[in-house]
Amino acid sequence: ESERNVFYTGAAPNQQAIPAVDYLMSADGGSVKRWVLEGTDYVYPRTTNKILEAYLKSKGVPAEDIMVNYTPFGFSDW
Repeated sequence: ESERNVFYTGAAPNQQAIPAVDYLMSADGGSVKRWVLEGTDYVYPRTTNKILEAYLKSKGVPAEDIMVNYTPFGFSDW
């Protein structure tokens, strides 16, 4: 986000999630090929997963190997 009145107090996706994906795609991280992007249904997970999905596709991961799922707050029926 780049709104005037919005600021982050923690790591942004490019500082936390993308390095984690890079590691998991590496041989040391297990060479992960299929991905599940899971999150609670609110703006931060949706934004992060949108960024991650585009990043994974840019790295050659086909869309059928990326699953995205959101759950409501308090969800516990797995």
